[in-house]
Amino acid sequence: MRRDMELVRSLLLRLEEVNIPPGANITFYGYEDEIAVDGYEPDVIALHLFMLLDGGLLKGKNMGRGVMITDLSWAGHEFLDSVRDGEVWKRTKDGATRAGGFTIGLLGDLAKAILKGEIVKHTGLP
Repeated sequence: MRRDMELVRSLLLRLEEVNIPPGANITFYGYEDEIAVDGYEPDVIALHLFMLLDGGLLKGKNMGRGVMITDLSWAGHEFLDSVRDGEVWKRTKDGATRAGGFTIGLLGDLAKAILKGEIVKHTGLP
């Protein structure tokens, strides 16, 4: 199955909103309302949760049928902060598509460059 970066971003946004107390965890199987994403089947969501865990964007553990999550990792927060804004995300995806391919790291770097340009434009700082 292909990795769907739109789903990756949507899941990170949803997981960030889930209130997991310090020291606690929640196991997700892909069908829970908190992480449901329109247009995606639970098995596709579950597979992407495993990918996020394997990719180091989530802190947690593979439980076989589900993913036990304690929080987003530092890398997960960094990536999400770089693509949070809808317009920045659109420009990031467009740029990556024109380039012909991308990784999560390259998407994050491209989004950071776009954000830096916006900061320079709005503050005048170099």
